[in-house]
Amino acid sequence: MFETGSRSGNTAYLAPDYTGSMEELINSYVINRGTDNVFINTGGNTTNNIERFDLTLASPVDVSRYNPNTSGFLLMERNGNDIFKVSAITGLSGTTVTALNTPVTILASNWGSTGYNFESVVMQRRVTGTVTDTDLKPSQNIGLQNISGVFVTLAQLGITSGTLYGLSFFGGDVALTNAQLLNIANYPTNTSETPNSYGIDFMAGGGFFTRAVLIKGAVWNDANNNAVRGSGENGIANDLWANLVNPSGAVVSSLKVNADGTYTVYVASNNVVTGDYKVILTNSEKYEGALLSVADNPLNGYSFTGVNINGVANTSNKSGIINLGPIYQPIYDDIADVSGIDFGIRNASLPITLGGLNADISGEQLLVKWTTLTEKNNVAFDIEASLDGNRFTKIGTVNSKAINGNSDESLHYEFLLSLDTNNLAFVWGGLAFACSLLFLRRSKAAGMLLMTGIVVVVSVISCTKQDAGIEGKEEKVFIRLKQINKDGTFEYSKIIQAVRK
Repeated sequence: MFETGSRSGNTAYLAPDYTGSMEELINSYVINRGTDNVFINTGGNTTNNIERFDLTLASPVDVSRYNPNTSGFLLMERNGNDIFKVSAITGLSGTTVTALNTPVTILASNWGSTGYNFESVVMQRRVTGTVTDTDLKPSQNIGLQNISGVFVTLAQLGITSGTLYGLSFFGGDVALTNAQLLNIANYPTNTSETPNSYGIDFMAGGGFFTRAVLIKGAVWNDANNNAVRGSGENGIANDLWANLVNPSGAVVSSLKVNADGTYTVYVASNNVVTGDYKVILTNSEKYEGALLSVADNPLNGYSFTGVNINGVANTSNKSGIINLGPIYQPIYDDIADVSGIDFGIRNASLPITLGGLNADISGEQLLVKWTTLTEKNNVAFDIEASLDGNRFTKIGTVNSKAINGNSDESLHYEFLLSLDTNNLAFVWGGLAFACSLLFLRRSKAAGMLLMTGIVVVVSVISCTKQDAGIEGKEEKVFIRLKQINKDGTFEYSKIIQAVRK
């Protein structure tokens, strides 16, 4: 992204994205910011006459809190082919560096490419005699180069305890003792670009980083409802977010599940605390520090089918939460990531394509009709009835007409029940019993024997009005289908009301 400096007709003159300090450069994430040949004093296309530059941290780091093998500085360069030296700042008075560790040499072979390439133009204020340009002017077209990086650990910097204030950088040709490094007058002033590439072309994007504990898993379409990812059961995002929650119930990291169902959440190794961590799925991002204890119900008709932790299935956990237990990592041990934290979800719609469902009451008979357009691994349908639309009771079963439970053609079903024989009496009895239990739960413990007697009376009084359904005269009878799969799992259809003719 460049700023438009001026425009003339259809020609736009782009202003360079100028950074006035190395601090601003390192803390920036704008890709077209960088430097060229920082330490070059003589020869080459660009000379800067800079012998050393120091980057001090806004807040000093207590090194003992970090794993020295996995914490350190990421440094970025254009093309990744320069040699330089870096030293840890271990003493600082105001803005003056008072102590430096033994330097580490970064070779051309230490750089690693990010895989991203771009073209750049070097802009300079040229000095001619005693005159210095007031404006930045193009100096050279660098052409296409890759962005490279190198990670320098605290262990490489030779600092495993005490306080770290920042880093000092200087040319690869500097050969001085730690004490001599503090005096800039000791540095060579004839550093050249060739043959040893001592220039260093720093880029934005670096900084202090520490290794994180990664928790990896996936969300998949658990078609057979068994919390085991089988053949053809693909990963699915369904707009879910994975959240890592610490033992205090606060969100540590919140990241959207990838399109293929995979996700990764993390916690910095130095921030790991004792106690149980959890992964909780939600339908939106949760900000760091927010309290979170309950998962969201998945969108688009999906529901949780269970979890699978490193190959161990658990169909009873349909909460959208996995308890990871403690993630304790001793500071100086290698950090082990956690993987195989998987969630199964499934669309709650029937594993059949239902073409239609209706029911009617004619005289003293209840007739339920339905059509399936397709069926897969279907065994049977339980027909369930309710007098209040909430509590259902099975009133019959019809086996699947599909061969081996599978069909791609329309199949028609009917279920007929005579109401004059009191076939719905058990439906009513179940409701009456439920009323009794409800009343009993609301009673006090004292006088329980007396209250039990009252319950029976109240049950009859409160539910007698619906008793007409037993005789086929009730205006409201609710029906639903319970479709049963070969593996014993089941799904419910929508609820309909029987129509009286």
